[in-house]
Amino acid sequence: MGYTENNRTGKRGESNVAEFFEKEIGFIHQETKNPDVGLDGKILITEENDRSKLTGASFSVQVKSSAEITAQDFYSVVISDQNMEHYLSSTRPVVIVLVDNATKRMWWHPVDPNEIYVKTEEGYSVRFDLRRDVLSVASSRELRSLAEFTNAVAARNLVANANDILNEYAVKKENIFDNGATISEWVQKLIELEENYKAAKLLLEHEKRDSTLIRSIRSETERLGNDVWSHKRWMLNHWPESEIRAEYPDPLGVV
Repeated sequence: MGYTENNRTGKRGESNVAEFFEKEIGFIHQETKNPDVGLDGKILITEENDRSKLTGASFSVQVKSSAEITAQDFYSVVISDQNMEHYLSSTRPVVIVLVDNATKRMWWHPVDPNEIYVKTEEGYSVRFDLRRDVLSVASSRELRSLAEFTNAVAARNLVANANDILNEYAVKKENIFDNGATISEWVQKLIELEENYKAAKLLLEHEKRDSTLIRSIRSETERLGNDVWSHKRWMLNHWPESEIRAEYPDPLGVV
């Protein structure tokens, strides 16, 4: 199948959206084309006073493009059953952006699990209010809040994943030299643990809410940092430091 006019319209819309987020708002656009779930990219949130620094928060974006939108009040797009199911269950917020390529006007709709979307033969209908849902520089605060709202949840998932790794290797520690694990395998797990901890810590640094749950997640993250440090010390006690440094140059770097 050749490159159709619809393909050109879609590509032009995606380019317009990427340009808007980067040049007008100062967020970072990452193209993550995934046809299986209908996502065109990921928007990384930057600090308000320093666009060169990321906050760790992000949201996914699905672009719906039109060569020209003549409607004045409302405009609807259809999301397939499979894609909507993915959007509603995603731990990262999903924003659908409607683009009029003729004028480069844009509108946005955050997919909301609490909203009832109309089911059609093709999928689910998402309706835009063309007067209310305008995407502009003024939308940046709402978009930032939307992305950062899930920071604590994302951090909790990272900590849970890291704890699964720690539990797995706690068993192997009991019989370290009989389970066949190599230094390289242990170091790779250590690096994964440390990356999860640092990512969770960054997310929580920009978590503006406070609740009993969020305080609990912060405590879990602090415990993970201590566990990573203990894991490093344990490795150095069981293998020559020179061999570990060959795989991981700074095993005792600040966590």
